[in-house]
Amino acid sequence: SGAMDPLIIMGGATDVRVLGCEVIAADRAVAEALEIAPGEPVQRAVRVRRIAEGPFSYLMTHVPAWAADFDADDLADAPMLALLERAGLRPSSAKQEMSVTLADAVVAEHLAVDVGAPLMRVRRVVRDQTDRAIELIEALYRCDRYRMTMSLTRAVAGETGADGNSWGAVWRSEEGQE
Repeated sequence: SGAMDPLIIMGGATDVRVLGCEVIAADRAVAEALEIAPGEPVQRAVRVRRIAEGPFSYLMTHVPAWAADFDADDLADAPMLALLERAGLRPSSAKQEMSVTLADAVVAEHLAVDVGAPLMRVRRVVRDQTDRAIELIEALYRCDRYRMTMSLTRAVAGETGADGNSWGAVWRSEEGQE
């Protein structure tokens, strides 16, 4: 069970509403993240995930068109990582950034929050076993219904070049937190 497994489990344990799924030309930011040329086709999907208490995440994903062997119906039934695996890819690693942003009018409506409400923003680039970028996701989470927990383990000085001032992380995502 790798560190990405909770992402697959979470996807299967929530309800999803697909707001849109279309092939578009990659803009500069998407192309840079996916390491493709601007203008290359990517599938953009927008989804809202819900738990019993209501909506908790607004997700926008971009997948290179060559890797997007699924449609809106598939996205409503299965997590993205599972769909990528079904397409023959092996999501193996990811680089993730977390920050805070404010809900705009569109996101606020879908997450049932006020415009300007604080949201946790997670931007992640997923790579396959050959280190090829296969997904860019920007996820916006309601802070009252989602949290990320990180367990840290201190690196021991002298082991694998560690200086004793480093920490290794294990992530866990949890929805439905108050």
